[in-house]
Amino acid sequence: MSMLGVQRLNEPLLGRRSSIYKYRGYIYPEFIANKTHQIHFFKTREDDVWIVSHPKAGTTWMEEIVYLITSDLDFKTAGEKTLEDRIPYFEFEYPGLQHIKNMPSKRIIKSHLPMSFLPNDIKKTKPKIVYVARNPKDTVVSYYHFHKMLKVITYSGTIDDFVDSFIDGKCIYSPWWNHVLEAWKQKDNENVFFVKYEDMKKDIKSVIREVSKFLGKSLSEKEIDQIAEYTQFDKMKNNPMSNYSWWKESGFKDGQTDFLRKGIVGDWKNELQQVHVHAIDKMVNEKLAGSGLVFEDSI
Repeated sequence: MSMLGVQRLNEPLLGRRSSIYKYRGYIYPEFIANKTHQIHFFKTREDDVWIVSHPKAGTTWMEEIVYLITSDLDFKTAGEKTLEDRIPYFEFEYPGLQHIKNMPSKRIIKSHLPMSFLPNDIKKTKPKIVYVARNPKDTVVSYYHFHKMLKVITYSGTIDDFVDSFIDGKCIYSPWWNHVLEAWKQKDNENVFFVKYEDMKKDIKSVIREVSKFLGKSLSEKEIDQIAEYTQFDKMKNNPMSNYSWWKESGFKDGQTDFLRKGIVGDWKNELQQVHVHAIDKMVNEKLAGSGLVFEDSI
């Protein structure tokens, strides 16, 4: 790679990816490794809103909530434009950094990059950042099924293989523990809102209320109810503007698996063996020790 600090790894990838890359301690696909410079020097704005997470943490749910809050409950546009068109995926190939650069304010931007790899000038512009974290057991199960779903990956490994990669920090955007810890350490910054998926599942109306306050919006209880109703999991799963069904139409994913799969806390109990559970618990106990960050894996 031409970019200083990017290391190409020779790993058994169990899928179509020819290579993965390591940069500043994290694993990335080639399309991210090729544009580290552009990411570092992307110009952010004070009125941007960033939704950041490790993959499969409830990002899509939070995106729709943030969109409705910042758009003054523009359900009409939400019903006409896909979530991907309304909230671009920052580091992805589509729609691309140039498109995002040219977007009018107020931009909402999604990213799975760790906090340390967000654009450099975020430290100066201090846009609002909503970070969503999810317990690692449900994260790894959801991420495994996501890899199986995507035709561009066609992951051929087993759940055992995937859990091993997750724990070893060899999945894309891994290591998970560092990703969540970086955000957790910034949770008291005025421009950072750290929320757990499990808390969203327990009391979404309280989370909507807190996020709206963080974003400088004052919502009535009726408006909070409307957002909570619109963003119910089953409704989003059946909504062609938020369920990523367009990925199927474009041949990006298979037709058997839903992008929004179950949306529950504790589904890992149906998928993981005891050996997986012990290994993940060991990882959590070692990596998150002393941080104060604790996850509920059932509610």
